[in-house]
Amino acid sequence: MRTRFDGSVLRLALLAAALTACADEVKKPANPFGDIDVGLDGPPATCSADFNCADGKVCVAGVCLPGQCNEDRTCPAGQMCNRANYSCSGDDPMESPCGDDDDCAMGTHCLANRCQNVACVTDAHCDPGEECTAQNRCVPMVNECVDADGDGYGLGCASGADCDDAREDVNSGAMEDGSTLCDDGVDNDCEGGDSICGETDTDMDGVTNKAGDCDDTDAAVNPNAMETPYNGKDDDCDEDTRDADVDGDGFEAMMVGGMDCNDRAPHINPEARDIPGNGIDEDCDGTDRMPSGEDADMDGVTEANGDCNDMNMNVLPGAPEVPYNGLDDDCDAATSDSDVDVDGFAHPQDCDDSNAMVNPNAMETPYNGLDDDCDPATSDGDADGDGFPGGQNGTDCNDGAADVNPDATEVAYNMADDDCDPATADDDLDADGVLRADDCDDNDATISPMIVENFDMNCGDGVDHDCRGGDVACDAGVVDTDGDGVADADDCAPQDPSIPAGREIPNNGVDDDCDPNTPDGCDDDAFEDAASNGDARGATGVDDGNTTGVQYGNLTICPNDEDWYEIDVRAGDGLEVDLAFVHGDGDIDVTLQKLDANGAIVYVDGSVGVTDTETVYERRAAVDTTYYVRVYGFDDRRNGYSMTVNVFTQCTDDLEGAGREHNDGRGFSTSMPDAATGPRQICDHDEDWYTFDVGARENVRIDLLFADARGDIDLELYRDGDAAALSRSVGVDDNEVIEAMLERGTYSVRVFGFGNAVNRYRLFATSGQTDSLIERMPAADVRIPDAVAGVPGIATTDLAFDAPAGSIIRSLTIRDLDINHDWLRDLVVVAQWDDQDIATLWNREGTVDGKDGGLDDDFLPFTGGDINFDNRIYQQFVGLNADGIFTLVVRDEVGMDTGSIADLEVEIVYLVP
Repeated sequence: MRTRFDGSVLRLALLAAALTACADEVKKPANPFGDIDVGLDGPPATCSADFNCADGKVCVAGVCLPGQCNEDRTCPAGQMCNRANYSCSGDDPMESPCGDDDDCAMGTHCLANRCQNVACVTDAHCDPGEECTAQNRCVPMVNECVDADGDGYGLGCASGADCDDAREDVNSGAMEDGSTLCDDGVDNDCEGGDSICGETDTDMDGVTNKAGDCDDTDAAVNPNAMETPYNGKDDDCDEDTRDADVDGDGFEAMMVGGMDCNDRAPHINPEARDIPGNGIDEDCDGTDRMPSGEDADMDGVTEANGDCNDMNMNVLPGAPEVPYNGLDDDCDAATSDSDVDVDGFAHPQDCDDSNAMVNPNAMETPYNGLDDDCDPATSDGDADGDGFPGGQNGTDCNDGAADVNPDATEVAYNMADDDCDPATADDDLDADGVLRADDCDDNDATISPMIVENFDMNCGDGVDHDCRGGDVACDAGVVDTDGDGVADADDCAPQDPSIPAGREIPNNGVDDDCDPNTPDGCDDDAFEDAASNGDARGATGVDDGNTTGVQYGNLTICPNDEDWYEIDVRAGDGLEVDLAFVHGDGDIDVTLQKLDANGAIVYVDGSVGVTDTETVYERRAAVDTTYYVRVYGFDDRRNGYSMTVNVFTQCTDDLEGAGREHNDGRGFSTSMPDAATGPRQICDHDEDWYTFDVGARENVRIDLLFADARGDIDLELYRDGDAAALSRSVGVDDNEVIEAMLERGTYSVRVFGFGNAVNRYRLFATSGQTDSLIERMPAADVRIPDAVAGVPGIATTDLAFDAPAGSIIRSLTIRDLDINHDWLRDLVVVAQWDDQDIATLWNREGTVDGKDGGLDDDFLPFTGGDINFDNRIYQQFVGLNADGIFTLVVRDEVGMDTGSIADLEVEIVYLVP
């Protein structure tokens, strides 16, 4: 069994002592290892940064206050920090328009004409010796050009960056277009993807005809352009972006000959209901209806006196607002009906609408008994999801690492208490008092540098008892003054029993091994030359590599040395660190650690393999914090290595393969998923590899299903042993397909995002044969009951599809849908498959405020009070099991109007297993 050295307890103790004595040498403004007062009782605890505060609190003006965000900690995507209570919700008043930094509040910078919470925009915002990266982070400046492949491009090089510093034909200056270096599967020019042979960019707008430019003669038209309404062009090359009906209410604007008098408001069109006396012509008849003086509902208030719904006697000014009934009961638009706690999320999306700190964009705070993020899948008591609760009374001693728990097997020498049992040794397995680094056999207490071996004792038995490098032959006549087993004639220090030692100790000025040819020093790398990074205090700051190639090359680990690196990771981000080296030149290992809420460095992951690569990762960071990468040698040899650091922004890479490695390399391929397997995840600058066997020559179809609008994903097929792809599918629309007649053998599939694409996908293989089924509802209409007392009326109709087991939906088309109703704005229409909501066909909320969250009602054609359309394809059903039940669900949310489902016909095309 392979053994290794750790010494974590001693090192952390020495580190804490050194930092206490030399606090002014620490490069961070606050000491991350000092004593922390979390202020659980009494007045708020003082702080200098967020890590000084307990979970659920942030540092504001030097004290710890309850909250989720501050000037340093930003909110998740789509939310801004409310400085009134330091919670994530609504729009951020601090993020205002700006011309330069003078227009922004302290701690923010002007970026893209908005005041934003970023560390820097230019190098001037960073400390001396640091530079601002493209991700707006300050990192140490490397003064010399680090160019591992000798192509003139690399870290700190004047000619430009290099996204793969192990290949001299890949750099930001390479020529790559539709005729040069195309279709080779390599991003030669570091612009985010391989070019496609035959592509052109006639209008020089940076987007080729094969990359989605729908008019390559007009530079103003391409997928990156903004749609300009009413100009008759598809500016953004997206047919779904409206040009003549911007508000999506089904009526074109008057300026292009339509009948919509206000094409920026979906509730204003010829079919809308005119609200009296508000000064708005909702129905486009040229006038605003005047409020009536009659009291139709007999509630004592007329329209003229402020009754906003004179057909409902329970709705009038002064009435109590009843949450979630879809009515403006008190005729006051400022009173929320569906967001009682005013955190920006409506019920039922907000699982606790009485607590503004609980909503889908909140960060889950472990062990507080609340579902803070409204996601039952996010554990409150088991943060790492290993089945053991953490926290003060939990049994998991490290609830931030899934491979650390009471059921885990202790892994020797990895600096972690894997099994949560301090009595299980992590180092010095033979309990002889010598750690593995100095013990040549840590499984035998009779072998260690503490054992005396000379010409008289423990000699001639073929065992290296004292770990000096071989057995000593017994010879009573040899002169050995210091008794170290080396004759005085061969001992360069005959009075010192510690010399010769088993190895040369670098930089101590002593010839430890009595070999003048062994150098006392070790040439290190540019990072170490700039500043020592031998421990956490001097850790070298690194940045997101955004590459699948080599980020940092020409790195060196010296004997008895460690290299430490640090990177800040935000909550919700994933982190992966990959090392590559030649194992035969000296083994290198790595651990990943992080700062916890109390400022202590805790173990996250470790990799101690025996191959040419090591990988550590954090699948999803629970909170904003600093992560440390510790690189160290297993033996005492100098070795070179390269390192790539990838931060997966708000993305959790989902699959692990052999050797605790994500399946992001051909050597770590996992089995091809079957059709029933759930969705997979591609993160930015990530790739997934799968493998499958073909027993005899047969046709194989591989489907990769995804929504291109969320991020483009491509597909490649390889035959085992071949370096070049056998087939590729690299389109710019939804889904990719490879179909080929394959010979007997083993094959690999590569799934990868174009550039920094982030997306979910489904992958499966079938025979490629297709069939179809059509089902129609019975002739009788299905009545849609009216809402009563705020309880919605619900109508459903089912269509059962009897497809062969294992079949997969390739497409689903609603061939005919006819819903008749007096007032469509009362309805929500949802399509289900096997009782699961799959697609929303109509959402009444979109017609009220024009913000429907991307649902279909902003382009669904309708006439009057009916929904009536033919042959609409819904891609959301693609990839589901074809043997199932389609259900149309119609909910009437508001009283007064009724209707029915008159017709429904659905067709599925499915892939045969």
